Amino acid sequence: MSTYSERIKELRTQLHWSQQDLADKLDLSKQTISQYERGVRKPDQDNLIALCDIFNVSTDYLLGKTDVTVRYLNSTQLRKLSSDSVRIPV
Repeated sequence: MSTYSERIKELRTQLHWSQQDLADKLDLSKQTISQYERGVRKPDQDNLIALCDIFNVSTDYLLGKTDVTVRYLNSTQLRKLSSDSVRIPV
């Protein structure tokens, strides 16, 4: 299983974000993101939760405890999904 440092970099690059982009979203420095990705520094609890929220993954996934990505839909996505769903007459 991957480590948190690999997961952070993987998720960030999937979104085509630079380290600075992610740092700006978390109100951190680019150097802090670099340290997370190199495994030099671990995110504290608040930043871990913020990373999970931004990437829409569980803490278990980000910490490498599972390889299952559980992506939750936010309320806007749920409303769109329900309005887009096709109603089949009975």
